[in-house]
Amino acid sequence: MRIDRSSGWPWRHWSERRFSLASDAWSFGVTLWELMSLAQQPYSEVDCFEMAAYLREGYRIAHPINCPDELYSMMSGCWSKNPDERPKFSQLLVYLQNFYEALGQYI
Repeated sequence: MRIDRSSGWPWRHWSERRFSLASDAWSFGVTLWELMSLAQQPYSEVDCFEMAAYLREGYRIAHPINCPDELYSMMSGCWSKNPDERPKFSQLLVYLQNFYEALGQYI
């Protein structure tokens, strides 16, 4: 595997264009995590060259402070090891709409 040393990420993932709705769901979960953590850097404690092993071993980004448990649970589902178990965007939309409506009761 070729490494682009300037970014620290394996080049293979970009060059093979291995993207899917399941990989997009993973990225969406990370984006939500970034929003809920107030723009902290995800995986900041992990060396980029150890990232693949970190994820294969089942480690995931920690629950952000002030993130509702229900929302973190949805985000965690986006990071399922098995891509077929990750939520579809139609499911994420329904969940987020319901979550938004529930928040309206308290605001």
